[in-house]
Amino acid sequence: LEAESLRAVERLDPEVDNVRAALAAAAASGDTELMVRLAGALWRYWWVRGPVGEGLEWIERALAAGEGSPTVARARALYGGAGLAWARGDLDRAKELGRAAISVALEAGSTWYELGGHTVLGIVANDEGERVAARQHHERSLVLKEELGLEPLVEKLNLGVVALDSGDHDEAIALFEDVLDRRR
Repeated sequence: LEAESLRAVERLDPEVDNVRAALAAAAASGDTELMVRLAGALWRYWWVRGPVGEGLEWIERALAAGEGSPTVARARALYGGAGLAWARGDLDRAKELGRAAISVALEAGSTWYELGGHTVLGIVANDEGERVAARQHHERSLVLKEELGLEPLVEKLNLGVVALDSGDHDEAIALFEDVLDRRR
C-alpha cells in the first residue's frame, strides 16, 4: 500500500468497532445505499487488516439488501467484494462480482471500477490457467489506466505474471524491467 493508504488503514484500527456499529445501524434502518457506500469504502481495510470474510460478508449483505441503481459506490462495493472473494479462494464468486462490477461501472461511467473489475477477472483467470482470458483482462486494465492518465505499473506487473506463468520469460522480464525503470 502507498503510505497514505496505510495511514488511513492505521487510523481506522481504533475505530473498527464503530465502523461495525455504523454498518449494523445502516442495515437495521434499511438504508441500503449507506450500507453499500460504507462496505464498499471499507473493503481495503478488511483486505489489509482482516478478517477478509467479515468484509466480504458486509459487502454481500449490502448488495443483497437491494439492487439499487448503478452507482459508482455500488461498482466499488462489487469490485471490493470480488477482490475479497478472490482472497478467500472463492474464484466463482470473485468472477460473478467482478463481472457485475464491470457492468455497473460502465452504466455509472466509472472507468476506475471497470478497470478494477478487469484486474480481478484477469487475476482469477490466470489462477485458473486461462492465460488468454487473463491477458485480455489485464490488457483492458492497462488501456483504461492510460485513459485515466495514470501510469499502468500494476497492470504491467499483472501482464508480466501472466507471461511468466505462460512460459514467456523474455516478455515477463521486459515487463518487470520496464516497471522497475519507471519506479526508479
